[in-house]
Amino acid sequence: MENELTLGRVLQIWRYGVSHSQLVLLAVPTNEDKRRTTILLKGVGEIFLPTAFFCDKVTWPESEDDKVISFHSNGVVYYVQALAIYSETDELDYNDPLPLIDESMF
Repeated sequence: MENELTLGRVLQIWRYGVSHSQLVLLAVPTNEDKRRTTILLKGVGEIFLPTAFFCDKVTWPESEDDKVISFHSNGVVYYVQALAIYSETDELDYNDPLPLIDESMF
């Protein structure tokens, strides 16, 4: 079975921490969509993503320990190989602290 997160917005690499192999991606609020979506990937082994891109949806397998997370973008599929994925959507301001993020890990 596969999990899916529908975005339909620009997603960008926000932060990568080499020491803990953590990648943070962020869809920032816009005039049309006030939501902010944070995606945290842990145990990152490989990254094939542009720094910013329109992302229709994110999909990943439910049961595998070592996951390939797919980022679907206008017919192109980018990916990140990681051990875990977490996401949270909120309506906080652009400058508010990001959920899911422990600043000491970066």
